[in-house]
Amino acid sequence: MPRSKFPIPNPPHTTLFLQIPTAHTTETTPNLTTNSNTITNTITNTITNTITNTITNTITNTITNTTTVTTTDTMADYKFEGWLGHSPESANGKMEWGAFEPKKWTEDDVDIEVSHCGICGSDLHTLRSGWSETPYPCCVGHEIVGKAVRVGSNVKGISVGDRVGVGAQARSCLKPDCPECSIGRQNYCGRDAVSTYGSVYPNGEGKSYGGYADYNRTNGNFVIKIPEGLASEDAAPMLCGGITVFSPLKNNDCGPGKTIGIVGVGGLGHFGVLFAKALGADKVVGISRKASKKDEVLKLGADEYIATDDDEDWAKNNARSIDLIICTVSSEKMPLQQYLQLLKVNGTLIQV
Repeated sequence: MPRSKFPIPNPPHTTLFLQIPTAHTTETTPNLTTNSNTITNTITNTITNTITNTITNTITNTITNTTTVTTTDTMADYKFEGWLGHSPESANGKMEWGAFEPKKWTEDDVDIEVSHCGICGSDLHTLRSGWSETPYPCCVGHEIVGKAVRVGSNVKGISVGDRVGVGAQARSCLKPDCPECSIGRQNYCGRDAVSTYGSVYPNGEGKSYGGYADYNRTNGNFVIKIPEGLASEDAAPMLCGGITVFSPLKNNDCGPGKTIGIVGVGGLGHFGVLFAKALGADKVVGISRKASKKDEVLKLGADEYIATDDDEDWAKNNARSIDLIICTVSSEKMPLQQYLQLLKVNGTLIQV
């Protein structure tokens, strides 16, 4: 992806005031016994001081009232450019690099200079209008990491210069009477949910554009700081691919005392193994068709590995052994019935 180099903007919301200091008047009382030259000088000085004060005050008030320069809502220091899809054909490698107009700036927003962006299957689906009609032009990418270069005054916890990330969602209503937002499930908001790309904002604010670009603008409630110990290239894919397996693990009480099965050990499955171990599961079992991935999965931290093509009785031999299965495959040929046999009584299978 070409990277345009633009200078980092001045800190946001700075206001420059041009002021001329008011001259001080020294009040002089003329002495009637003073000679005419003294009286003349006194009168001249008094008139001069009065005129000077009047002019100075007029200039000062005029400048203060009319020439305040604010940089709160200017975008002169950088441009929004990225890889744009203009039709379903763009999914076949026919995207074009070009400028786009981000959503209108509000004090709830953060502008991010993008350094890394992961690639997700959703990108192709959206470019193809596979789920619904895409509002072209569209810039995809929702595993975004970069530097905050502009931060709205209403944003909490993010400062200019912070390394930050954005996932698949750019906005929700966040209202206390929203059944979803009020309990921390903003991703299910049925009012004003906006995806990071390919969505139209309410109230005429514009469209959302993703991270295959130099810059991204997102509501600050959906911008997170990236921990210092986590490399940007590792953090980016966690913001969508990672969360799709972390969320069901967390919500279904993965932790000590549990045995977790991860079906499919591709991109999502790798995260599943890592997160299950990090959450403290007693045992993590990798499950895939071939034995060729066994060594890799065990190195990631899995305790056991089941190669379903190598054992005709794999389901019987491992029946009722797993508390929670995270299934990351979606083939119509997958042996779902056998996967269910692996579950303990009251066990759970989550299809990601």
